[in-house]
This record gives sequence, structure tokens and C-alpha cells, in this order.
Amino acid sequence: MKILLRAVAIAMTVVTIGCSSGPDESSVGPVSVIADSRVTGDSVELRLTPPAGFTIVAADGDTSGTTGHYHVFVDRDPVAPGAVIPTEEGIIHSTDNPVVVDGLEPGMHRFVVVLGDGLHKRIGGSHGEITVEVVAA
Repeated sequence: MKILLRAVAIAMTVVTIGCSSGPDESSVGPVSVIADSRVTGDSVELRLTPPAGFTIVAADGDTSGTTGHYHVFVDRDPVAPGAVIPTEEGIIHSTDNPVVVDGLEPGMHRFVVVLGDGLHKRIGGSHGEITVEVVAA
């Protein structure tokens, strides 16, 4: 009987974890990122597609998890899900599509795109990522 009760308790815990009501990795899909694999100059154009059912808007305070904007992390790892995305060098906050990243040095560059809500908090764990080689003009 104790074994059966323990199994039921474990199953209930898994169901509770799996049924979170807030936006998470399972409720917000990844961002699709397309770019040329090699570019000449110092700019890379990232063509982005948000997940189905997600609307790209300027930061407006909405924390529903269904609207937000792009955050491009250039040659750095993104913040953890739920963390505030800072405004600093190497992080682009944008509603533009495509997002153009200028001023790049020649070499390989990694771009990680995540979604942020109206308060600039990262939504879910999903992201899009691409590496592009930049060649001097």
C-alpha cells in the first residue's frame, strides 16, 4: 500500500509541474533565425519568425507571454528564462524584422535570439541561434 501511495504522489507531482499556468518553454516555441552563413562587410541581417500565436510588439508592460519583442545576444549567452534582459553592449532589443547587426569585426559570430515580454523579462527557455562568418570587404 505504501508503494502505491508513493507512486500516486510522484505522479501528482509530475502532473503539477507539467501544468504550469505561466508562459514557459512548452508554451512558447522557438524563434526561427535565418541569415547568410557568410557575409562580406561588417553587417549581418537576421530574418526572424516568432513562434505561432506570438505577436511582436514594443515593450508595453504586457507579461501575458503572448506578446513581446526580440532580443539578440551577440557573441554571448542569453540570460536565464524569467531574468530581466539588460540594455547593454552585445544585446539588441528590437521589434524590427530583419534585425541588422552592424559594426562586426571579421570572424565567426554567434547570434542567439530570445523573446522578452513587455518588462524585458525573458520568456521561456526557447531560442533561435545561428553562427555567421563575417569577411572584411
